[in-house]
Amino acid sequence: ITNLPDECIVEVPCYVDGNGVSVPKVGDLPLGCAAVCNQSAWVQRLSVEAAVTGNAELLKQAALMDPLTGAVCNPPEVWQMVDEMLIAQEKWLPQYAEAIAAAVRETATVFPTLIFPAPTDLCTITEADRITITPNRKLPQITSLRVSL
Repeated sequence: ITNLPDECIVEVPCYVDGNGVSVPKVGDLPLGCAAVCNQSAWVQRLSVEAAVTGNAELLKQAALMDPLTGAVCNPPEVWQMVDEMLIAQEKWLPQYAEAIAAAVRETATVFPTLIFPAPTDLCTITEADRITITPNRKLPQITSLRVSL
């Protein structure tokens, strides 16, 4: 595909015959398709660079550039989501140790503002690690909650 970067990995039509697998030249994609593919390629490029270097800022930029994420989340929500994902996957992401420690500190400064014990009509603590939310109750917008008991 001539209007995508050479290093892009893409699926293209091919045919197989007695000579083996042959890939015809596709040429240019329509501009709209090429734009979407190029944006995806940049998201992937940023993600790989972030993973190799442990650069959480690049990772956040990649998430922000993703068309779906950028469509449903504003920048502060993307930053929070990436922090939460890094914390949740810490065991497999040693290259982000510094960013994870900072995210944990940030989480620790945000969540103490929540009031516990919570009113019993909102939730009940049923086990040491389980909080059950009472159905049909409007709750404040909280995207994650870390509780140590």
